[in-house]
Amino acid sequence: MLEIAVSILYFTNKVYLYLEKKSGWLWGMLASSLAAVYFFTIDLFIFLSLEIACLLIMIFGWLGNKRTMLFSYLVYGVITIVMLILIFNIQESGWIE
Repeated sequence: MLEIAVSILYFTNKVYLYLEKKSGWLWGMLASSLAAVYFFTIDLFIFLSLEIACLLIMIFGWLGNKRTMLFSYLVYGVITIVMLILIFNIQESGWIE
């Protein structure tokens, strides 16, 4: 059921962004958060890291041009940290999944 809700929220996200509504980013944040919970519950940690990255991108889009470079460096840093944790702490994770 959660995956259906996430799909609907992502669709809403795309529609609002297509219509150039800033609230589309908020729908995307909600969808990414729920998708992260979903992937965590089914132990797909690689997809969890991708959803965390997507959440950060949605936050980046919502903030707009405010401190763009600083935020992009923070996004890259968090993505790098999450991926390194996954590579070194999960036995079945490696450089090639």
